[in-house]
Amino acid sequence: MKRKKLLIMAAVLVLVLGIAGGAFAAASNDSTLPGNDDQWKPPVLSVNPTDEQLNKLRELRTECFNETQNIRSELQKKVFELRNLYLDNNPDQDEIASKRAEIDELRSQLQDTREEYRRQMSEIFTQEQLDQLGQMRGCGGCLGVGCGMGFGGKGGRGPGCPWRAQSQSNTQ
Repeated sequence: MKRKKLLIMAAVLVLVLGIAGGAFAAASNDSTLPGNDDQWKPPVLSVNPTDEQLNKLRELRTECFNETQNIRSELQKKVFELRNLYLDNNPDQDEIASKRAEIDELRSQLQDTREEYRRQMSEIFTQEQLDQLGQMRGCGGCLGVGCGMGFGGKGGRGPGCPWRAQSQSNTQ
């Protein structure tokens, strides 16, 4: 009996230390510390855009935000409804499947709209600026001036990254 309690206590201790270690590691990231203003600055500022480029980016970003506002609101509503369906004692699987299909369609619409705006935003920059942005942490959505919060935080310079593809096609 004592051995079982000791084993449980050890497991709990390991779990607590693991969680605490992760929390300390996350807190050590300087960009998330309070008072660090750089965390709010878009990466595009590092390529010294002109006032005209910044104005065009601002306009496109606002257009994208406004155009996707209804889709984002509807998506949030559908996700809420889906979660409520799962809370039923005996959830209707057909209704869940239907709701998931609606959510997938809304996410697809949102993605298509954002991709079009990303393409338009990339046309604002010179090739040199695009190359500099591509060398940064990755594509990062809407060139660091995104059209709002996305799902999954997809970024990086893997296959399908438009700036990676552009810079590769220009060097060949």
